[in-house]
Amino acid sequence: MNIEELIVILPQYLQAEPNAFSPDALKALDEILNTLEDTTDICQVMQQWLQTYDEEWDSLRLYAQENREVSQQKALSEIDEATIRQNLFELRQERQNQTPPNPPQR
Repeated sequence: MNIEELIVILPQYLQAEPNAFSPDALKALDEILNTLEDTTDICQVMQQWLQTYDEEWDSLRLYAQENREVSQQKALSEIDEATIRQNLFELRQERQNQTPPNPPQR
């Protein structure tokens, strides 16, 4: 399974398994998602993130293999950078909705 297919299935995975990633991995992912507009090679950035958090990468690949019909359906359509970015924008919105805002500091 290639990196593009994993990125496409990532939002679904995090929705199905919201506690699958470590807090550090989620924080790093949020940082990536917050810089989407400025990132030129999103696949390379996401691949580096997945390699840094190899346990998360393994669990995402396992999920993708277990849900092969979903990932194959997405893979059948052309996965281009616009599709990947759209998925990541949607993931960013979901993450922002899940993450409670920081309480005001006193």
